[in-house]
Amino acid sequence: MGPEDYPEGPRLGKAPSLARTRMDRVLEPEVMADPRQALAYARADFGEVNQRFVDELVSRHPMPAHARVVDLGCGPADIPIRLAAAWPHARIVAIDASAAMLALGERR
Repeated sequence: MGPEDYPEGPRLGKAPSLARTRMDRVLEPEVMADPRQALAYARADFGEVNQRFVDELVSRHPMPAHARVVDLGCGPADIPIRLAAAWPHARIVAIDASAAMLALGERR
């Protein structure tokens, strides 16, 4: 598959700016709106992989004091909470389409 095969058509140059390319958004098939689903997900043990992600992010991308971070689709907010511990002066915003997920994150 080459650049000419992308649905938005051929890309301009080798490194097009995002403003010149179009990307269709594919929505997720579901949102865990049911509090029982959200709780089951929150109880799954993603701690090790989430901490490894945060450690890699912190080591590869030093943040300036008072950085701003947005986590879209944060689920029960495990990663934003870990980021807040790693970057205590950063402003971290956690967003999720599921109110049940956000409620679980707020309880932590």
